Amino acid sequence: MKKLLSGFDEKTQKLLLIFIRILIIFITIIIIFMIIASCSNKGNNHSRLENIMESAAINYYKNHNNELPELGEVKKITISELVSAGYMKSINSYVTDSSCDGYVMVTKNGLEYSYIPNVNCSDYKTKTLANVIQSSIVNENDGVYVTDGGYYYKGNKVNNYIKIAGAIYRIMSLDNNNNVKIIEDKVDKDKIEWDDRFNTDQNKIVGINEYDRSSLQLFLESKYDEMDPAIKKYILYSDWCSGKRMSTDVTLSEVECDNISNGYIATINVYDYATASNDEKCDNVFAGACMNYNYIADYNTTTYWTMTGLADNSIESYSLNSGTLDIQKTSKVYRVIKTFKISGLNIITDGDGSINNPYIIK
Repeated sequence: MKKLLSGFDEKTQKLLLIFIRILIIFITIIIIFMIIASCSNKGNNHSRLENIMESAAINYYKNHNNELPELGEVKKITISELVSAGYMKSINSYVTDSSCDGYVMVTKNGLEYSYIPNVNCSDYKTKTLANVIQSSIVNENDGVYVTDGGYYYKGNKVNNYIKIAGAIYRIMSLDNNNNVKIIEDKVDKDKIEWDDRFNTDQNKIVGINEYDRSSLQLFLESKYDEMDPAIKKYILYSDWCSGKRMSTDVTLSEVECDNISNGYIATINVYDYATASNDEKCDNVFAGACMNYNYIADYNTTTYWTMTGLADNSIESYSLNSGTLDIQKTSKVYRVIKTFKISGLNIITDGDGSINNPYIIK
């Protein structure tokens, strides 16, 4: 050091030595704070671990794309598999809780793949949409009710709003396979005939009430094609209960599941409408009370189709007219509410489900 300062006079040397000592102290303090911050993050930042897992899974499948799931298939890759393959460090490099374990769920949605991390530690569990719904169960008033088929929101003042890729929707239900049914918060502006084919029973063009080959299904598929890719990456290729219902079958049961259709987008069926009511006098699907305390019935500014055909004949289907169930010829032109399904394992990052503070998924 003296050799370095030998070119300066004695006073300047003293000032430079003081400056160097202060600089060394300052750098030492910064290093200490960085170490403390690093230790703190390691102990508590589980969300960072989730992000690392997601990135590791994405990188893994970039190099193993032959292992990616097919459409409608779900695959899971565990933390230990990602560590063994060298795509992330051991879990104790990120958190101090040695009990932590987890996986990344990978699905193919359209042309995109979704990667959803899930962490399970003694003091932390990933907050998923399914967890939130299951923790919202009530026995009275508006909220989530348990049925044989899963969990359903009932009432007209329910905190079931969710924001997906910047757009607001509403949660209808969670099934036993962790699939969450989502409904738009408004009726689609376009109108459509339920069907417009030649009906041989009637010997004229009046439509046929078979959902799987209907104009309604084709219309909904076209709407999916128009959707923002940022939303489509969440939408699952799903099963839909599209069976017919007799006009005399007024039971509050999902008879529509006698026939299953597949696709990304659908609309509500008769059971969806009735089960959303929280009025105890809604004891059959045609009961006027079913429009009470029913957020779906509140979409009552227009008539819109359900996906349920009438089993009594081949030319009529069920609609909702000013919030009440009705039967109309399939050749009529009405509007539609789009529904789709997302995984209940999606991570909730914010919100309480209210209209002013909707759930936000990662």
